[in-house]
Amino acid sequence: METLLNLNAIIVDHMLETSAGQNRFRAHGSSVYEAWGERPRSQALGLIRDLPDTSEIGRWIRQEDLEIIHKLPGFSKWIAKMLRDYPLTSFALAITLASRPVDSIEGAENTVKPYETGVPIEIQPGYRGWYLCDASEGRMISSIRTGAYVVLKNQGEPLLLTKFIGRRAAFCLQSFSVAEGFAFVEGNWYGPIDGNTKSGLNKAFDEGRSVMNLPSGEWALLRGADRAKAAEYKTLLNQQPLRIPGEVFSRQAFRREMYQSYSG
Repeated sequence: METLLNLNAIIVDHMLETSAGQNRFRAHGSSVYEAWGERPRSQALGLIRDLPDTSEIGRWIRQEDLEIIHKLPGFSKWIAKMLRDYPLTSFALAITLASRPVDSIEGAENTVKPYETGVPIEIQPGYRGWYLCDASEGRMISSIRTGAYVVLKNQGEPLLLTKFIGRRAAFCLQSFSVAEGFAFVEGNWYGPIDGNTKSGLNKAFDEGRSVMNLPSGEWALLRGADRAKAAEYKTLLNQQPLRIPGEVFSRQAFRREMYQSYSG
Protein backbone atom coordinates (compact mmCIF):
# COMPACT_ATOMS: atom_id res chain seq x y z
CA MET A 1 0.00 0.00 0.00
CA GLU A 2 2.83 2.39 0.87
CA THR A 3 4.42 1.76 -2.52
CA LEU A 4 1.17 2.66 -4.27
CA LEU A 5 0.85 5.87 -2.27
CA ASN A 6 4.39 6.87 -3.17
CA LEU A 7 3.80 6.02 -6.82
CA ASN A 8 0.64 8.08 -6.95
CA ALA A 9 2.34 11.05 -5.31
CA ILE A 10 5.03 10.96 -7.98
CA ILE A 11 2.40 10.78 -10.72
CA VAL A 12 0.37 13.70 -9.37
CA ASP A 13 3.22 16.01 -8.40
CA HIS A 14 5.71 15.47 -11.21
CA MET A 15 4.46 13.51 -14.20
CA LEU A 16 1.74 15.90 -15.36
CA GLU A 17 4.25 18.60 -16.32
CA THR A 18 4.77 17.20 -19.84
CA SER A 19 2.60 15.51 -22.42
CA ALA A 20 4.80 12.43 -22.06
CA GLY A 21 4.15 12.56 -18.33
CA GLN A 22 0.43 12.80 -18.96
CA ASN A 23 0.64 9.68 -21.08
CA ARG A 24 2.49 7.84 -18.30
CA PHE A 25 -0.10 9.18 -15.83
CA ARG A 26 -2.85 7.61 -17.92
CA ALA A 27 -0.82 4.44 -18.54
CA HIS A 28 -0.88 3.57 -14.84
CA GLY A 29 -4.61 3.43 -15.34
CA SER A 30 -7.34 3.10 -12.78
CA SER A 31 -5.48 0.24 -11.09
CA VAL A 32 -3.48 2.76 -9.05
CA TYR A 33 -6.58 4.82 -8.28
CA GLU A 34 -8.64 1.79 -7.32
CA ALA A 35 -5.90 0.30 -5.15
CA TRP A 36 -5.42 3.62 -3.40
CA GLY A 37 -9.12 4.06 -2.81
CA GLU A 38 -10.25 7.29 -1.15
CA ARG A 39 -7.54 9.86 -1.78
CA PRO A 40 -7.28 13.10 0.22
CA ARG A 41 -9.39 15.96 -1.13
CA SER A 42 -6.35 18.19 -0.74
CA GLN A 43 -5.07 16.84 -4.07
CA ALA A 44 -8.21 17.59 -6.08
CA LEU A 45 -7.31 21.15 -7.05
CA GLY A 46 -3.88 20.12 -8.31
CA LEU A 47 -5.49 17.45 -10.45
CA ILE A 48 -8.06 19.90 -11.82
CA ARG A 49 -5.26 22.28 -12.76
CA ASP A 50 -3.46 19.55 -14.70
CA LEU A 51 -6.37 17.80 -16.41
CA PRO A 52 -5.77 17.54 -20.18
CA ASP A 53 -9.50 17.28 -20.90
CA THR A 54 -12.77 16.50 -19.15
CA SER A 55 -12.84 12.86 -20.26
CA GLU A 56 -10.49 12.26 -17.30
CA ILE A 57 -13.11 13.51 -14.82
CA GLY A 58 -14.57 10.56 -12.97
CA ARG A 59 -11.35 8.62 -13.35
CA TRP A 60 -9.10 10.96 -11.40
CA ILE A 61 -11.51 13.58 -10.05
CA ARG A 62 -14.67 12.76 -8.18
CA GLN A 63 -17.71 14.55 -9.60
CA GLU A 64 -18.70 15.60 -6.08
CA ASP A 65 -15.36 17.43 -5.75
CA LEU A 66 -16.36 19.67 -8.65
CA GLU A 67 -19.74 20.35 -7.09
CA ILE A 68 -18.10 21.65 -3.90
CA ILE A 69 -14.94 23.00 -5.52
CA HIS A 70 -15.13 26.22 -3.52
CA LYS A 71 -14.96 24.18 -0.28
CA LEU A 72 -11.88 22.16 -1.22
CA PRO A 73 -8.75 22.72 0.90
CA GLY A 74 -6.71 25.66 -0.40
CA PHE A 75 -9.34 26.89 -2.86
CA SER A 76 -8.84 30.62 -2.12
CA LYS A 77 -5.11 30.52 -2.86
CA TRP A 78 -5.60 28.17 -5.81
CA ILE A 79 -8.25 30.28 -7.54
CA ALA A 80 -6.23 33.45 -6.95
CA LYS A 81 -3.31 31.86 -8.79
CA MET A 82 -5.57 30.60 -11.58
CA LEU A 83 -6.85 34.14 -12.08
CA ARG A 84 -3.34 35.63 -12.00
CA ASP A 85 -2.16 33.14 -14.62
CA TYR A 86 -5.16 33.58 -16.93
CA PRO A 87 -5.42 33.00 -19.91
CA LEU A 88 -2.94 30.13 -19.49
CA THR A 89 -5.36 28.66 -16.94
CA SER A 90 -8.53 29.15 -18.98
CA PHE A 91 -9.41 25.43 -18.91
CA ALA A 92 -9.14 25.15 -15.11
CA LEU A 93 -11.27 28.31 -14.83
CA ALA A 94 -13.78 26.87 -17.29
CA ILE A 95 -14.14 23.80 -15.07
CA THR A 96 -14.58 26.03 -12.02
CA LEU A 97 -17.07 28.46 -13.59
CA ALA A 98 -19.20 25.61 -14.91
CA SER A 99 -20.37 25.04 -11.35
CA ARG A 100 -19.64 28.32 -9.54
CA PRO A 101 -21.26 31.67 -10.48
CA VAL A 102 -18.72 34.19 -11.73
CA ASP A 103 -19.78 36.82 -9.21
CA SER A 104 -19.23 34.38 -6.32
CA ILE A 105 -15.46 34.33 -6.94
CA GLU A 106 -13.54 37.48 -6.11
CA GLY A 107 -11.71 38.83 -9.15
CA ALA A 108 -13.27 36.42 -11.66
CA GLU A 109 -15.50 38.98 -13.41
CA ASN A 110 -12.66 41.46 -13.91
CA THR A 111 -10.36 38.72 -15.19
CA VAL A 112 -12.60 36.65 -17.45
CA LYS A 113 -14.86 39.58 -18.42
CA PRO A 114 -17.87 37.51 -19.44
CA TYR A 115 -20.55 38.94 -21.71
CA GLU A 116 -23.91 38.59 -19.91
CA THR A 117 -26.57 36.67 -21.83
CA GLY A 118 -29.17 35.71 -19.23
CA VAL A 119 -29.88 32.56 -21.26
CA PRO A 120 -30.70 29.49 -19.11
CA ILE A 121 -27.96 27.00 -19.97
CA GLU A 122 -26.52 24.20 -17.87
CA ILE A 123 -22.81 23.43 -18.26
CA GLN A 124 -21.49 19.95 -17.52
CA PRO A 125 -17.71 19.81 -16.85
CA GLY A 126 -17.36 16.40 -18.42
CA TYR A 127 -20.15 14.26 -19.83
CA ARG A 128 -20.15 10.47 -20.35
CA GLY A 129 -16.43 10.46 -21.07
CA TRP A 130 -16.84 12.60 -24.21
CA TYR A 131 -13.48 13.28 -25.82
CA LEU A 132 -12.42 15.71 -28.55
CA CYS A 133 -9.24 14.85 -30.46
CA ASP A 134 -6.49 17.38 -31.20
CA ALA A 135 -7.33 17.40 -34.91
CA SER A 136 -10.38 19.54 -34.15
CA GLU A 137 -8.53 22.85 -34.50
CA GLY A 138 -7.57 22.02 -38.08
CA ARG A 139 -11.07 20.79 -38.85
CA MET A 140 -12.48 24.04 -37.52
CA ILE A 141 -10.37 25.96 -40.05
CA SER A 142 -11.62 23.64 -42.80
CA SER A 143 -15.19 24.14 -41.58
CA ILE A 144 -14.87 27.93 -41.76
CA ARG A 145 -13.25 27.90 -45.20
CA THR A 146 -15.98 25.67 -46.63
CA GLY A 147 -18.88 27.35 -44.83
CA ALA A 148 -19.49 24.24 -42.73
CA TYR A 149 -20.15 26.10 -39.49
CA VAL A 150 -22.83 27.85 -37.45
CA VAL A 151 -22.14 30.79 -35.11
CA LEU A 152 -24.29 31.06 -32.00
CA LYS A 153 -24.93 34.68 -31.12
CA ASN A 154 -26.70 36.65 -28.42
CA GLN A 155 -27.87 40.17 -29.25
CA GLY A 156 -25.49 40.14 -32.20
CA GLU A 157 -22.45 39.04 -30.16
CA PRO A 158 -20.68 35.95 -31.58
CA LEU A 159 -20.16 33.52 -28.71
CA LEU A 160 -19.84 29.91 -29.89
CA LEU A 161 -18.48 28.78 -33.26
CA THR A 162 -19.75 25.30 -34.14
CA LYS A 163 -17.91 23.17 -36.68
CA PHE A 164 -19.53 20.51 -38.85
CA ILE A 165 -16.45 18.84 -40.26
CA GLY A 166 -15.73 16.05 -37.81
CA ARG A 167 -17.65 15.75 -34.57
CA ARG A 168 -20.01 18.62 -33.88
CA ALA A 169 -18.27 20.83 -31.32
CA ALA A 170 -18.20 24.54 -30.56
CA PHE A 171 -15.26 26.80 -29.79
CA CYS A 172 -15.94 29.63 -27.34
CA LEU A 173 -15.04 32.87 -29.12
CA GLN A 174 -15.87 35.11 -26.18
CA SER A 175 -16.43 34.39 -22.49
CA PHE A 176 -20.05 34.75 -21.50
CA SER A 177 -22.26 34.10 -18.50
CA VAL A 178 -25.65 32.38 -18.46
CA ALA A 179 -28.80 32.77 -16.38
CA GLU A 180 -27.53 31.28 -13.11
CA GLY A 181 -24.20 33.09 -13.32
CA PHE A 182 -22.11 30.20 -14.59
CA ALA A 183 -19.81 30.94 -17.51
CA PHE A 184 -18.39 29.65 -20.76
CA VAL A 185 -14.72 30.67 -20.96
CA GLU A 186 -13.08 31.88 -24.16
CA GLY A 187 -10.60 29.49 -25.74
CA ASN A 188 -12.30 26.25 -24.70
CA TRP A 189 -14.25 23.61 -26.60
CA TYR A 190 -17.85 22.72 -25.70
CA GLY A 191 -20.34 20.21 -27.07
CA PRO A 192 -24.16 20.43 -27.14
CA ILE A 193 -25.90 17.76 -25.05
CA ASP A 194 -29.65 18.36 -25.32
CA GLY A 195 -31.65 17.34 -28.36
CA ASN A 196 -33.18 20.77 -29.02
CA THR A 197 -29.80 22.47 -29.33
CA LYS A 198 -28.45 19.69 -31.56
CA SER A 199 -31.48 19.70 -33.84
CA GLY A 200 -31.46 23.52 -33.98
CA LEU A 201 -27.84 23.55 -35.09
CA ASN A 202 -28.44 20.82 -37.65
CA LYS A 203 -31.49 22.62 -39.03
CA ALA A 204 -29.60 25.91 -39.35
CA PHE A 205 -26.75 24.19 -41.16
CA ASP A 206 -28.99 22.18 -43.47
CA GLU A 207 -30.87 25.33 -44.45
CA GLY A 208 -27.64 27.16 -45.26
CA ARG A 209 -27.74 29.56 -42.31
CA SER A 210 -24.41 30.37 -40.70
CA VAL A 211 -25.88 32.17 -37.66
CA MET A 212 -28.50 31.31 -35.04
CA ASN A 213 -29.49 32.73 -31.68
CA LEU A 214 -28.01 31.11 -28.59
CA PRO A 215 -30.75 28.80 -27.27
CA SER A 216 -31.35 27.53 -23.76
CA GLY A 217 -30.11 24.00 -23.23
CA GLU A 218 -27.24 21.94 -21.90
CA TRP A 219 -23.60 21.85 -22.96
CA ALA A 220 -20.53 19.81 -22.01
CA LEU A 221 -17.13 21.38 -21.44
CA LEU A 222 -14.73 19.21 -23.45
CA ARG A 223 -11.19 20.58 -23.35
CA GLY A 224 -9.05 23.66 -23.60
CA ALA A 225 -7.18 25.04 -26.60
CA ASP A 226 -4.82 27.82 -27.58
CA ARG A 227 -6.72 31.00 -26.72
CA ALA A 228 -5.15 32.71 -29.76
CA LYS A 229 -7.36 30.47 -31.90
CA ALA A 230 -10.32 32.72 -31.06
CA ALA A 231 -8.71 35.64 -32.89
CA GLU A 232 -7.67 33.39 -35.79
CA TYR A 233 -11.18 32.00 -36.21
CA LYS A 234 -12.74 35.47 -36.03
CA THR A 235 -10.38 36.68 -38.76
CA LEU A 236 -11.32 33.76 -40.99
CA LEU A 237 -15.03 34.36 -40.33
CA ASN A 238 -14.65 37.95 -41.52
CA GLN A 239 -13.37 36.68 -44.84
CA GLN A 240 -15.89 35.51 -47.41
CA PRO A 241 -16.12 31.72 -46.95
CA LEU A 242 -16.83 29.28 -49.72
CA ARG A 243 -20.32 27.82 -49.46
CA ILE A 244 -21.30 24.21 -49.89
CA PRO A 245 -23.41 24.12 -53.09
CA GLY A 246 -26.76 22.42 -53.36
CA GLU A 247 -30.11 22.20 -51.63
CA VAL A 248 -30.96 21.13 -48.10
CA PHE A 249 -30.56 17.44 -48.92
CA SER A 250 -26.96 17.82 -50.10
CA ARG A 251 -26.00 19.86 -47.04
CA GLN A 252 -27.64 17.29 -44.79
CA ALA A 253 -25.80 14.47 -46.57
CA PHE A 254 -22.53 16.41 -46.24
CA ARG A 255 -23.09 16.95 -42.50
CA ARG A 256 -23.82 13.28 -41.88
CA GLU A 257 -20.83 12.14 -43.92
CA MET A 258 -18.47 14.51 -42.08
CA TYR A 259 -19.79 13.39 -38.69
CA GLN A 260 -19.35 9.70 -39.49
CA SER A 261 -15.92 10.10 -41.08
CA TYR A 262 -14.09 11.79 -38.20
CA SER A 263 -13.74 11.40 -34.46
CA GLY A 264 -12.88 14.96 -33.44
